[in-house]
Amino acid sequence: ATLRHAAPKPFDLTLLKLTDYPKQKPVEGAIEGENLKVVVHQGGEIEKQGGFWELSGERQLWWHHPKPGDKLAVEIPVPADGKYELIGSFCENRDYGIHKLKLNGKDVATVDFFSNDLRWSKKSLGTFNLKAGAARLDVECVGKRQGALDGNMFGIDYFLLVKK
Repeated sequence: ATLRHAAPKPFDLTLLKLTDYPKQKPVEGAIEGENLKVVVHQGGEIEKQGGFWELSGERQLWWHHPKPGDKLAVEIPVPADGKYELIGSFCENRDYGIHKLKLNGKDVATVDFFSNDLRWSKKSLGTFNLKAGAARLDVECVGKRQGALDGNMFGIDYFLLVKK
């Protein structure tokens, strides 16, 4: 007996249609990292990096390959005098570094932005009395943890100023 197979049916190419995913909406009240005014840039490269759907405004302010001691400073717009909690959405990954943060000249924290996988993590930097205009955030590269990939990177998706 001979086995007979039916001829394959033509493939329906409409089944290959790519699905459109909605763009991430910007976080309400976000002060987008890519729009921050850079007032100091000593070492490394600064870019407005995109290509990640998780980002609030589709981009982040990305500082890559600074050396220990290199500095970056940005101005964060403050709408009115008041007490605010400053929350940042920061990038973390295997090639991100340890950075010392200051707000208006005062030490805030030294943060290790290393992670085993790419992610954006919200961190409160504290509550501060701020004047209308702009607060200055200084970032100084400390280096990287043992086992981290080279790069010493720093990325900010956005900041939130939460009135207290």
